[in-house]
Amino acid sequence: QVSLLRVLQQLEITRVGGEQSIPVDVRIVSASHQDLADRVAAGLFRADLYYRLNGMTLQVPPLRDRPDDIPALVEATLQHFCIQWNLPQKRVSPAFLTRLVAHSWPGNVRELQHAIGQTILLEDERTLSGHNFQPSTTHRMPLSASAATSPQRSLHERATTTLAELQGNKSAAAKALGVTRKTLYRWLVTTSAR
Repeated sequence: QVSLLRVLQQLEITRVGGEQSIPVDVRIVSASHQDLADRVAAGLFRADLYYRLNGMTLQVPPLRDRPDDIPALVEATLQHFCIQWNLPQKRVSPAFLTRLVAHSWPGNVRELQHAIGQTILLEDERTLSGHNFQPSTTHRMPLSASAATSPQRSLHERATTTLAELQGNKSAAAKALGVTRKTLYRWLVTTSAR
């Protein structure tokens, strides 16, 4: 942390084993799955480095909170693998897509890409049915029959239940669900409008 902070403050580096400072003009893009503000408060991350890095923050919710993104990600992943492996373009069956959307994806996009790649390797048909897709039952979200056909419904139910438990405190509900207030509002509004 000290070395990186020095680079950001002085805009120069010293090669390993070297003695001469070399000026640099850099922009840093960093990512973390941990809440760095909490780590600063706990004394596990330097506050000065945190504020140097925190010029702009983008919070990307986990894939389980973005089920509407899954069909587009599946399509892009299929196209990528088919081009990479010189295969004819493939698609997923509606039933397989429903199962993909219903899964909670604890491994996020990488897990989804792995599942699609594995299915392509195991099935020869142009339309993939996902017979071998066996999501881990320990990480799955509980889904009712209606939630399987409408992933937004289960998100709406999670949001309304958490909001009720916290007496309508939207900030606390968003924090408890691990999402932003904007995402919480979307969960509450989009499904209730249907």
